[in-house]
Amino acid sequence: PSTRPYNPAGCGGNGECPSRTAVDGNGDVWVANRAFSHQGSVTKIANVACPDSDGDGLITTSHDADGDGRIDRGSPEEFPGDRDECVLFTVPVGQGASVPRALALDAGSLEGGSEGSAWVGLFEGRQLVKLRNTDGAVLLAVDLPYYDNDPNLGRMQPYGAAIDRRGRIWM
Repeated sequence: PSTRPYNPAGCGGNGECPSRTAVDGNGDVWVANRAFSHQGSVTKIANVACPDSDGDGLITTSHDADGDGRIDRGSPEEFPGDRDECVLFTVPVGQGASVPRALALDAGSLEGGSEGSAWVGLFEGRQLVKLRNTDGAVLLAVDLPYYDNDPNLGRMQPYGAAIDRRGRIWM
């Protein structure tokens, strides 16, 4: 499936530009969409248990209908676009051209039974943003520190991220 509403300009034409991915405990995929000079976003795609949003008894999602090994974006049968029921949500992240480049998922609270949150590093926005697992709502946005604590050097710009077993985020 597409990670955002389809833009025929593609990444070179400032389209969706999917970049970093992460897989949560359910096997659902999270994708950071850089979008460069446009609004960046994050998309969550279900691995299983896609909702039947239109109530027709079928799950409409991207698939290789003709067996040629690829999904043809020009074929409504193979690529349903915005009607893809396995795309759970796409949410804007940051202000304008913040460029989501880093993406990591935390473990959540095992005691409380909650799923983990997504952490998105904004390269141009110089922020770290925490998103709720269920709907992508922003839970926290933190300005990143200055390099060597020197404002003249500018704030850190995350390019990749990982979270260790203690819950520390590495960028």
